[in-house]
Amino acid sequence: MEHADSKRHTIRVVPLDDPDEPHVPGPLDCIGAILSDKYRLERLLGSGGMGSVYLSTHIGTGRDVALKLIAPQFMRNAHFVERFRREARAAGRLRHPHIVDVTDFGFARLGDDEVAYLVMEYLDGCSLGQVLREEKSLPLPRVVEILDQVCSAVQEAHQNGIVHRDLKPDNIWLEPDRLGGFRAKVLDFGIAQLVDESAHGMTAPVVSKDAGDSAEAVLPGIQTAALTRVGSVLGTPLYMSPEQCRGEALDARSDIYSLGIIAYQMLSGSPPFLGEVADVLEAHQSTPPTTLRQRRNSVLEAQDSAAPAILRQRCQRLPAGVDRVVMSALDKDPARRPPTAMSLANGLRAHAQGLGSVYRRAFALYSEHFPAIIRLSALAHVPLILVVLITIGLGIARVETRGPGGIALTVFFGLLIPVAMLLAATIISGVLTVLAAQWEVAPLKVLPLRWAFDFVRRRRWSLLKTAVLSLVHVVFGFVLLVIPGLVVWARESFWAPVVLMEGLDGREAFRRSRQLAARCRWAVGLTVVLQLLVPAIVQGMLGMLPTEAQGEVQSAHQAWVKLSSLVGIITTPLMSLVVAQLYLKARQLGGETLGEMMSRADGDTGLAEWERRMRVRLPRTRIDPLATAGPNPPSGVEPRSGG
Repeated sequence: MEHADSKRHTIRVVPLDDPDEPHVPGPLDCIGAILSDKYRLERLLGSGGMGSVYLSTHIGTGRDVALKLIAPQFMRNAHFVERFRREARAAGRLRHPHIVDVTDFGFARLGDDEVAYLVMEYLDGCSLGQVLREEKSLPLPRVVEILDQVCSAVQEAHQNGIVHRDLKPDNIWLEPDRLGGFRAKVLDFGIAQLVDESAHGMTAPVVSKDAGDSAEAVLPGIQTAALTRVGSVLGTPLYMSPEQCRGEALDARSDIYSLGIIAYQMLSGSPPFLGEVADVLEAHQSTPPTTLRQRRNSVLEAQDSAAPAILRQRCQRLPAGVDRVVMSALDKDPARRPPTAMSLANGLRAHAQGLGSVYRRAFALYSEHFPAIIRLSALAHVPLILVVLITIGLGIARVETRGPGGIALTVFFGLLIPVAMLLAATIISGVLTVLAAQWEVAPLKVLPLRWAFDFVRRRRWSLLKTAVLSLVHVVFGFVLLVIPGLVVWARESFWAPVVLMEGLDGREAFRRSRQLAARCRWAVGLTVVLQLLVPAIVQGMLGMLPTEAQGEVQSAHQAWVKLSSLVGIITTPLMSLVVAQLYLKARQLGGETLGEMMSRADGDTGLAEWERRMRVRLPRTRIDPLATAGPNPPSGVEPRSGG
């Protein structure tokens, strides 16, 4: 639906009708009318380029709906009738929780006029534009939440071959969810373009010089069959992409530019370009926007305190990574923008959430699944437990460790312990990586450890081969110097998730691990340090006894020190979960989705029946952009020449 205030900055239509035509009824004159014996117009909600929106009642059910009625004078021009028909088809084929639901479309007679109408769900709440006019900017968590929902809706449209072309705050509705939050819904696909890859012959755009921040140019004499091929400028200049300003053919990347401007405005308090329509259009094409950090500094340095204090506070807390993601969406070159709407949303969320969120999530999973995790860890540590018990037994039996045999025995067990620790860490890291990814993607699914073990078992050789190579790299780095060893460990810390979740091994796995680690260097470095310090601190605390003890006490002390090496049963799973969460965050920092990552796992393990039902969608036939849809237009609607 649309609100009266939400259309303050909307598309303005250049009418093609003769100025001498008789007066037509205004929007308020239609209140009380009944269309198609089904809908009674109750109250005017707002007016737009092609008509008006009314709060209406569906007579059969008594349900409130929002009905968009095309202005009668435009019905006499086939160009506008076809545009309205296209809105109905574009919006009607989209089914998504964050897209306004279109329920009906038709033609009817209103007095002496033929009219067309579009019926949508009625929404409470207000537009994002109304919120920004009062609040100027929003806190970063709310910005991320809104863009997550909006980008999900826009991605759905793009996957159906639809480019919105008029994304702006006034076309994003915030509906209260009765739980204290809100649900964002994308409105107004009235100028959406059904992507026609064969479109060509674009003409030069004609831009309306009307005042305000909206404009639309219509080339007179356009036939309906060529509606997708004209070079008209359609949209709101403040939020238009450079290619849209030039009247070029558009694809999904144009909407991503508009989403970037919306994010910029929510975070800074205003769009990047303001002024007269012609100046704004030119700026989109040739002027680099001021970065959010520069805008932040200008706000903070303002001596007159023109900006509200809360705006200065929000700008000051903006992470640099968020700035980079938003500015990448505003790149003049479409090829350098995020490839999809969800890539933009994922990048913003990953940069907005700091390292603390990774550790909070890891600790939450660790505590929530503690019994199962400890069972897994104990099972993986069985070889190490046996080795430690044997060495304790040899100590109790006072087996002689001098001479060639004793030295060989000492060396053998000395090598066996790190091998057993590596084996345990590899198993735990692999299993928990798979489980952590599934807990993120499919939280409803209850996954037994056996399922994760089976998944790891199928890739055990790749996992073990890469683990050995990683150990060689790290040991070689520590032999040279401690710092190179730490650097190698940090850069290759994602090798286990990469092997399991992406099917790579050996050098390819290390190359991919280095690429992911480069996205969050400081977080990975801190995690490596903690992986060394946490077990050492815990083991040191457990092994503290008076060193001057003699006899049986000394033997017990030595046995206790050996047993304290099993502290990894507790610490290794926790640190493995941290690495798994960092891996997921690193993917998000690159705009990569988790669903793509799990597709391979689903192929290996299969889906439950309920999962298949959750993923099945009604097949849709791609609509020919130039085809005629719906009922025939009312009689008398013929193409007219302009002028």
